Parts: sequence; structure tokens; C-alpha cells
Amino acid sequence: TGRGTDAFQRIRETLARAELTDAFTFANMIIDNAHRLPRDATALAVLPEVTEATAIALGNLKRRGMAVAVVLVMMDDDGLERAHKRLTAEGIRDLRHCANEQELPELARKAVHRLSPYDLT
Repeated sequence: TGRGTDAFQRIRETLARAELTDAFTFANMIIDNAHRLPRDATALAVLPEVTEATAIALGNLKRRGMAVAVVLVMMDDDGLERAHKRLTAEGIRDLRHCANEQELPELARKAVHRLSPYDLT
């Protein structure tokens, strides 16, 4: 964890090593790397779907004491409902949905102003 340009550079280097493959799932990545993550870190998962294995892996991070937030991207109603049920069952309540690219600025604005992503006003 940390702040500033050094922490940002470490995050960029870590993300640069991430590779999309069929053999290595998001859940596997979490399981394989959880021991490297400090407990005071925040895990932010940006996901187009949530499998049971992914929900369990994120729940394990939460049970280790980490803050876990999830941004669900471009999901239909059924996928969104399924993801919500799986994640809340694992104790993950910081969930946000971004239905399309045009919603990204509003999602970011609410995060900066600490408003609920589900604010009805």
C-alpha cells in the first residue's frame, strides 16, 4: 500500500504483468497472489462476470481483513442479479455497476465525492 508516484508505479508494473488466458482465471490469480497483498490494501475488482469461484476468492480476501470493492461492467439484468447474490453472500457490499462507457465519468465523480453509487437523488 501507500500513496504517491512510487505506489502508482508499482501498481502499473503489477498490472503490466497480468495476462489474459483461458487457463488462468481471475479467481486463480487472486488465490495465487493473495499472500503478496498487504492486509491494509484495498482490492478493486473490475469484472464483466462473477463466477462462484471469483466470489469465493474475493470473499477470502475480505475475511483476511482487506477492503474489497467490485465494479461490475456491462452486465445484463440476470448477470447483475447473479453477481450481486454471489458477492453479498461472501460479505462484499461495496458493489457498483457501470452499464456502459458513458457512465464511467459519473461513477468516478460519485467515488470522489463519496456518494453512494445507488444514490436516488
